[in-house]
Amino acid sequence: MLKSTKNITLNGRSEFEVEGQSKIAATMTAVVSESGSFSKNENVIDVVLYEAHKAEVQADMKAFGELAYEMATETAVAE
Repeated sequence: MLKSTKNITLNGRSEFEVEGQSKIAATMTAVVSESGSFSKNENVIDVVLYEAHKAEVQADMKAFGELAYEMATETAVAE
């Protein structure tokens, strides 16, 4: 018997201009299930760029986490 679930995937990235090119310092992913449970991952892609912009990247990660929590709450309330 087929059982399926619906998930929402949220992706984000922290990027900066370096010598006229956009470079990614870190990526974030969250998967929110129908019930409102979720998982969140943060990956540093470019350590040198991350270290140069650590406060900004961490602020982006915090904002992303808040967005994921908000989506999870909205999804759980909608049920």
